[in-house]
Amino acid sequence: MLVYVEIVLFENFLIDGLILYLVTKTLKQKTNWWGLSVSSLFGSLFALFSIKINSSVLILVFLKFLVCFLMSVMLCFNFEKILKKAFLLFFYTFLFGGMILCVFNFLGISNNFSVFAGYNSSLLIGGIIALVVIFFIILKKFIEKFLKHKKISCFLFDVNLKINGKSLSLKGFLDTGNTLETKDGKPVLMISQKFLKRFFSVDERLSIFLKKYQNLNIKSPQTFNVFSVSGKTEVFVFEPQSCEINKKEKKVAVGIYDDLLFSKKDFGAILSPQMLEE
Repeated sequence: MLVYVEIVLFENFLIDGLILYLVTKTLKQKTNWWGLSVSSLFGSLFALFSIKINSSVLILVFLKFLVCFLMSVMLCFNFEKILKKAFLLFFYTFLFGGMILCVFNFLGISNNFSVFAGYNSSLLIGGIIALVVIFFIILKKFIEKFLKHKKISCFLFDVNLKINGKSLSLKGFLDTGNTLETKDGKPVLMISQKFLKRFFSVDERLSIFLKKYQNLNIKSPQTFNVFSVSGKTEVFVFEPQSCEINKKEKKVAVGIYDDLLFSKKDFGAILSPQMLEE
């Protein structure tokens, strides 16, 4: 199958563009579309001429990193940012190339090609782009999830609760908007309704629903009205047997809140700044 020079350039231009875009997203930097386009074109030209380079692997690797550095220069002029982008671009390039080779080997496709002879395989033109796009989407989702977790990780704390003789360990998220306190000044730690099943029997949960708190073996049970953007919500509040936040004993109350607040979150409790005070 014959593949023309312009097709090789076009494929590498798109592939380099996707990888460069992924680099900027990973580093959480603004995307310079003009710089990205020029950089992608430069990278595709190098890919075209590198086919004719007969040299050792070490020299080719060095040349590849040099090209990654020059491509990064076209995106910004801050030396520290250039180095970060160059190393990440270099890594992603080999990562994508390795993934493509694995797929080729799995499918029994030869990956030998030259500019004029064309691809020595049954892979359709654009097949490499399709593979790269698939890998790009998968890796982009993974990076977004990783960055999202990293962003909130400094606000996450280890929480250990003991209620009704049963213990529970979970992650707590520090929310400066949580200012709810009991009448005696204890801050309220919010947890999801789903944890009621862990601490209370069916009969005890029915008593909570009916507000017959005298049937419960817990301290200071009460109901608070909490107002939010979704309207008024009743929160069942009581004092746990013990509560540790980052292995430090804290005097808090526990509030049971709607499961929707914790849906698809990396935490199961909401803390207030007062709970982290010494």
